[in-house]
Amino acid sequence: VINEAKDILSNSMLYGIYSDMSWALLKQKVSDPEASYKYILLAEEYVTDNEQYNIGLYHLISKADILEGLKRYDEALTAILEAEVKYEKEISELSKDMYSYLVYIEKNIYYGLGQYKEAYNLKTQLIQQTIQFYQQDNLLEIEELRLRYESEQADLLNKILEEKKSLNTLE
Repeated sequence: VINEAKDILSNSMLYGIYSDMSWALLKQKVSDPEASYKYILLAEEYVTDNEQYNIGLYHLISKADILEGLKRYDEALTAILEAEVKYEKEISELSKDMYSYLVYIEKNIYYGLGQYKEAYNLKTQLIQQTIQFYQQDNLLEIEELRLRYESEQADLLNKILEEKKSLNTLE
């Protein structure tokens, strides 16, 4: 795939190939963080002028994750802080899972640096956010069930009214 990638002109495709290779090497059973880091650096070349939304943010999160795995905590923290400064608005729009993942990586970095109070605070924040996310999901589900129940109730009422109307017509 990588040999064929030289003929590809799309930055987003090339970025995807290299970042996916990086991710695969990092997450396989026998992880190879060094090779993973090499691929994320190759992917970094295709971040600029990339048509994918938030690719810079996702790249910095991936890079921080890999550096944290390599126990290069200072560099990982630099990547996280760069993401937080450069993509402040985009971070607030991240999916719940991706935002939780970002906080999780940051917590691990601070723990690795021996900054246990900061790691504890981030873990507490992560737990509180997770609870809040579940509560929001529960409220949405309850509202959806209520609407479905009201809709079914209205349908039954309409059916009863139709039957009464047909009875009246027969009478």
